[in-house]
Amino acid sequence: MHTTPAPFDHRHVGPGPKDTKAMLAALGLPSVETLIAQAVPKSIRLDRMLELPEPASEAEALAELDAMMAQNRVVKSFIGQGYHG
Repeated sequence: MHTTPAPFDHRHVGPGPKDTKAMLAALGLPSVETLIAQAVPKSIRLDRMLELPEPASEAEALAELDAMMAQNRVVKSFIGQGYHG
């Protein structure tokens, strides 16, 4: 298991400021807010910020995923074995 406490969200969550600026320029838009206003109907947008927990470190995320996967139950598949129920 990894034990590095460093956050890893910057490696996995969206483009950086330079990339965002380039994408907006390619679209001819001044801001992400303008993009959202044009692409997402107002009727489905939230009027508040989401209440999300702080991002987990890579070690924390891996531990959570390991715990979740430990709950999986391995079962035998009979697909293609000729059973007709």
